[in-house]
Amino acid sequence: MDKVTEITIGPEAIIPLPFSNVCAESPFWSPADGAYFWVDIPVGRIHRWSLADGTHASWQLPEQVGCIARQRNGNMLSACESGIYSASLQSEGATVVKRAGIEHPAPQMRFNDGRCDRRGRLWVTTFMDCSDRRPVGGLFRYTPAGLSKRLLDGFLTPNGTAFSPDNRTMYIADSHASVRKVWAIDFDLEDGVLGERRVFIDMAAYAGRPDGAAIDTDGYYWSAGMDDGCIMRFTPQGKLDRILRLPVRCPTMCAFGGPDMKSMLITSLKRDGPAWAHDTLGGSILHIDPQAQGIAEVPFAD
Repeated sequence: MDKVTEITIGPEAIIPLPFSNVCAESPFWSPADGAYFWVDIPVGRIHRWSLADGTHASWQLPEQVGCIARQRNGNMLSACESGIYSASLQSEGATVVKRAGIEHPAPQMRFNDGRCDRRGRLWVTTFMDCSDRRPVGGLFRYTPAGLSKRLLDGFLTPNGTAFSPDNRTMYIADSHASVRKVWAIDFDLEDGVLGERRVFIDMAAYAGRPDGAAIDTDGYYWSAGMDDGCIMRFTPQGKLDRILRLPVRCPTMCAFGGPDMKSMLITSLKRDGPAWAHDTLGGSILHIDPQAQGIAEVPFAD
């Protein structure tokens, strides 16, 4: 059996913020701001945390927001419930302009996980509430020319979008408890075309569910182990080789950052009810040294 290294991350890694997120997601590092950004999905809020001085700021959007990406003009591309928006984040608040709408195949759907490829195209997914078992979620591509048709479908809770360092593979996961898989898809960076899809990781062998993800410079896939309180690192061949045990039960995504891309921000969600009473730190944001180097995110190509 392949050796798996386990590292325990203590509560000292939690960033001291004056609030707790409901469902923090979509973290990324912005070199231009020297800060990490993330969203609190059901609250519809964008957060920024400065690495240098620890200051925090936030902006309210008019809808739930699944994911965000920096635009080259400095605005924030925001995938929400009814469409894709551009948000200008100012000290007095966010000015929001709708750029593309969407007609979901079922009510109560929204955009979820998303990431720009290295040509600046946004690849973004849609889904319903995790309690719904209809596979109506899909994958879309958004460019300045508009929102594509549905490119992949049949998802329950699509997540974990990432691109290999050589730009030849796109990864996508389904976090739903009945699926729990990560797929690798042949990817043509030049034309933005998807090819063959194959199972990369079957998470049935592990306790966690694959949520948001990040890629390091060596092509390792770092997946948030939802419900199992960990970040799981997989080799480019899909073998688990490292587990980061966290002080939160429900991590949602991780993102490399810092001036050298050698730090990591981890978001989490807070669950209610007696079964989760022990997860007192749920909803926290963690900042750690992952002992690896990430790849800088590419802004959306306006």
